[in-house]
Amino acid sequence: MKKTVVLFFVALLVIAGCAPKAVKLENKYIPGETLRYRIEASGKGAMTLSGLPEEKEATSIDMDIHLEMDSSQKVLAVDEEGTADLELSYDRLIEKITSAGQIMEIIADKNATIMRQNGKVIYDSTAPEAEGKPSPFEGLIGQSMSMKVTKTGKILEVKGFEGLKRLMPQLDIQGMIKQSQPAFPEKEVRIGESWTQDVELPLPQVGKPVTVKTKYTLRGFEKVKGYNCARIEAKTDVLLTDLVFDMSLGKPQTEVRMVIDRLSQKMEGILYFAHKEGRVVKSDQDVDMSMEMTTKMKREGKETEIKTKMDMKMKVVMELQ
Repeated sequence: MKKTVVLFFVALLVIAGCAPKAVKLENKYIPGETLRYRIEASGKGAMTLSGLPEEKEATSIDMDIHLEMDSSQKVLAVDEEGTADLELSYDRLIEKITSAGQIMEIIADKNATIMRQNGKVIYDSTAPEAEGKPSPFEGLIGQSMSMKVTKTGKILEVKGFEGLKRLMPQLDIQGMIKQSQPAFPEKEVRIGESWTQDVELPLPQVGKPVTVKTKYTLRGFEKVKGYNCARIEAKTDVLLTDLVFDMSLGKPQTEVRMVIDRLSQKMEGILYFAHKEGRVVKSDQDVDMSMEMTTKMKREGKETEIKTKMDMKMKVVMELQ
């Protein structure tokens, strides 16, 4: 028994000796290399609508969402300092939304977009009748975007996704991409040490930018998908108020004003980074979101105001393929 205990403690010491005391976290880009990732998101939530036409009482709707998305990141060039020119594209999307007894399914790739409601095809981008009716994902799936990124993950430049920008001009696509890219400190990091990443999102609707802060903490080391990885805790807490979106829809023309009165989003998760190879291997996040929104629609002199409240909890996992 005594020998067993001694061997156990020796094994612990050997393992501790193999783990680095401090590690340099930086991306190591290889020209011509393409990394492919799969994102899977699933969540449940509820939405309450007040003010619907011909509905005296508030309507409550449960939601169940599952999404899969494939992306690819190709390294076009790398300079002497390790800064890379990358080409990013989203190649495939599968989404299933179950709500109010209805099932909506979407399958989109660079060749086609198909949408089904309760199993019946309601849109097929390859069908003759879809001519002149672009896919809702035309600006995202199959399109590419270029980025210039330092080895510590700082994004210096973003170009592309013009179709998506035209589709949703109110959103800061570049800022969203920057927020999704983890940033690392210049110095070596020890277990327990933390650093922060600040991403500024321009919001013309509120007259000033909003800074999204993410706190990272090195928690240890773990082997994932065959890689020795740094296990990094990530936490983000965002609160936005009074965001205004104006748009015109349909014929006869309908003027729509959406005001997000309050949007709260908290994200907590773990990032697994292969520090030797310099690449993200996996991230696992829990997202807790709540929103209160007012929508005003004016059509042919008639105005409707709808109040929306939504709460959603999601699990988002991204893995290197």
